[in-house]
Amino acid sequence: MDRQKFLSGKYVLFLIMVTGSFLFTSCDWLFNTDGRSSVGIDSKGGYYYFADNSSFSILMLDKNLKLVKEWSTEGVLDIGTRIQGITFDGTYLWISAASTVDRIMQLDTGADSLIVLKTFNAPPDKHGTIRGIAWDGSFLWAVNSGSVSFSIAPALYKLDPADGQILMEYPLPDTEPRALTYVGSNGDAYERGADTGLYFADVKEDMIYRFNTDKFVFSQAFPAPVPPRGIYYVYPVGLTFNGTDFWVVNSSSYGDHLIQLNYKGVERELLELPYKTPGPIVWAYKDVRAAPPLAVESVNPNSGTKGAAQQISIKGKNFKPGSGLRVSFGEDIVVTAARFTDLNTITAEITIAADAKTGKRNVTVTNPDGQSATGDSLFTVSELDPSQGYIWFTDGNSDILYKMKIADTTIVQQWNLLAVAPGGSPQGLAFDGSDIWLCAAGSDDKIMKIDVSASVLTSSKSFTAPPSAAGTAREITFDANGAMWVANSTENSIYKVDQNTGAILETLATPGSEVRGITFAEGRLYCNDRTLDQVFVYDAGNQSWSVVFDIPVPPNGTTSNRYSTGMTWDGVNFWIANSTYEFDYLFQISPEGSVIRTYEFPNRGPAQVSALMFTQN
Repeated sequence: MDRQKFLSGKYVLFLIMVTGSFLFTSCDWLFNTDGRSSVGIDSKGGYYYFADNSSFSILMLDKNLKLVKEWSTEGVLDIGTRIQGITFDGTYLWISAASTVDRIMQLDTGADSLIVLKTFNAPPDKHGTIRGIAWDGSFLWAVNSGSVSFSIAPALYKLDPADGQILMEYPLPDTEPRALTYVGSNGDAYERGADTGLYFADVKEDMIYRFNTDKFVFSQAFPAPVPPRGIYYVYPVGLTFNGTDFWVVNSSSYGDHLIQLNYKGVERELLELPYKTPGPIVWAYKDVRAAPPLAVESVNPNSGTKGAAQQISIKGKNFKPGSGLRVSFGEDIVVTAARFTDLNTITAEITIAADAKTGKRNVTVTNPDGQSATGDSLFTVSELDPSQGYIWFTDGNSDILYKMKIADTTIVQQWNLLAVAPGGSPQGLAFDGSDIWLCAAGSDDKIMKIDVSASVLTSSKSFTAPPSAAGTAREITFDANGAMWVANSTENSIYKVDQNTGAILETLATPGSEVRGITFAEGRLYCNDRTLDQVFVYDAGNQSWSVVFDIPVPPNGTTSNRYSTGMTWDGVNFWIANSTYEFDYLFQISPEGSVIRTYEFPNRGPAQVSALMFTQN
């Protein structure tokens, strides 16, 4: 009874205010206060992005709710299709739309017209009716009000933003969800603030629910705010949180309002909306018109030979679609096509001139809006194509030497290592330009030159592994002058040796206690350490090591599954072996540390890969 009297009183007050209300004096101001309180509009700052489904547009409002920008959804959505949800991922706006579309879309709002950057079917597989969407910092969330025809109950979905794949599904406590928002960490110095989690509005129960994302349970947060005409005009279709307050869009035939609530759901301000069909709303701290920084990070493949024509995948950030998208690899490389794949990928078709200068090239991408970014030395023009060469590796478990063709990863030949290394501990491989050398530990403790011309291996020369068979000699390599270098993990040293006598000519201390792979690249000595999980380069001038990049995490593994062993250089990229039970993989890695290719070793699991070598033939 008291509640009804209170609402009736508010209704009378509303009629008095409408009678005496003033006309809008400027189209910039979208709202008129109903005078429910004397609190200011918003002290948080930022912007509100609001769907006006009467004009089928998205509006950008400043902290005073003043119109800043308007985008039509024409060309993005079918004519007459309403936006059901809107959210912000820290860079871009996303919208959800039902009707004939049933899609979730990521939008570029940097121009006068909206551009779709990414789109996928609304869950589950375009069935039911998609409603609100929210971003939690890593994932998209969406509510669907269900479908009787498809026997789908209303549900909350956690989605992979890359492709819309459903990661988790949670049945909703009520049947008519609409608005959805995520509340992250907030609160003042006294820890007063809204509980973290997802909040959604249900128009059947006129309730705002909270979903605890830690415990995966729903609870009632607070009732949906009641507009001046009373409880029969409650219809919350929009909900957002700006870090201190909730904002609710109420849409009904006679009660279209924007209502500001404190973190407990208590009304602070009520404002009239000049629309007949207001929709969802999201607060963002950024101006989405500003182009996010463009970045060019890697290319694959990252090398090509003179006269070659090939397709290149370019990876980076914030690529944009459009006819003005351009890619440059520098002089004597013609880009015949540049195609936008997604925000992080462009596919380019290139032709390298037959007389192109060899060496490293910068790769520049220019978006249709004119913004450009360059990745330094990401592509190499070479005389010989490393992708047509071979990677050699040893497996200490099966005592086999493998020769693998890089182009298609086929094993073209293999040999039994016990013929030359009966101790069964192959550790290193190296090619001196004409001959292959093997480092064998265990009871062998030798470095030997081997002949692979026949089906059975033979050795024509050998010497004791330095220093005098102490410790465990690991990988071996040759520098540009033909000198041999040997890594010893027990002695924490890398030795330069005379390949004729095995005499130690120079000794370098290793950067860590478990050096496994060494190689020369562009005249500099590199090594990896399996305990530090990093690749290092040696500065001969100041006789020190510095980190170049971290060892990659193997597929389906974690950092604890890294165990780097062999290492080699193909003239453009590094190759590094990871040998740890089921995580036995070979990585092709750019000089900057980007993984270009991942190859699964034969006998993955039992395999004990330790030595790597590259040859062109």
